[in-house]
Amino acid sequence: MVKYTKSARMEYMDKKRIELYKILYEYLLVIRKPFVDFLYKHMKNVNEINWWTKFVSPYVKEPYKKNLDDLDMYDLLNILISNWGELYNSINKNNEYIYVYDQNFKLINDMLFLRNIVSHANENNIFYNDIYKQLAILLNFANFINAYEYIIISLRNDLDKYKKEKYNNDEIKKENLLDVIIPEVLFKAMICTDLSTETKTSILRTTIIIKNMKTADEIYDFYTGALQSSKGHWVYKNLKEKNLTTFEDIRDKINEIMNT
Repeated sequence: MVKYTKSARMEYMDKKRIELYKILYEYLLVIRKPFVDFLYKHMKNVNEINWWTKFVSPYVKEPYKKNLDDLDMYDLLNILISNWGELYNSINKNNEYIYVYDQNFKLINDMLFLRNIVSHANENNIFYNDIYKQLAILLNFANFINAYEYIIISLRNDLDKYKKEKYNNDEIKKENLLDVIIPEVLFKAMICTDLSTETKTSILRTTIIIKNMKTADEIYDFYTGALQSSKGHWVYKNLKEKNLTTFEDIRDKINEIMNT
């Protein structure tokens, strides 16, 4: 098995992150036209004559934008979110006015967040474990607006691809967490001759527990729970008294791993 140096691993990570941005950016481009058609249909359905004045112009500040094709994804999503109460019945085909913040409303807000991530591309805003979630949001949104079939098929295929990669990445992340927690905290405590037997027993139990965990999320939940528990505070105090590394001392490393 090839072992990459840290610098080589970081270079790979940067290339991978660019690839993820490109995938999301291209999907936002192709999904825009069916979204325009969807929005136009429902705005006209509610107010056929004055739909632009009522639903669009209050939320578009640039005067040169005269039709929906001039608007970017932020404008389009903002229009739908801002007018959700009035467009709700047309979109959901209800006979009576029912204004609810349902799953579709949440989905539209998720899309706005996704758009902002891609628009303000920043390496700290997207991680490999997120691509599956973001593609799922795009697929749900594509189904919601009745996007073209080729877009939905493509999204399904990519979702299947990154579902497999998600699990591969989780295994890597799990091993990275163990590589920090066990040698930097637990093993150092276990070989400390000044540490009490009771504390060492607790440390050993913790080592066994986390090594038996199946996912990175399980390990992370256990780690954060330990920081907050009374037993965790007791262990923290004992390790600090012996100038040993604690869970609190590796918090930044743990968060960095979980965000890659």
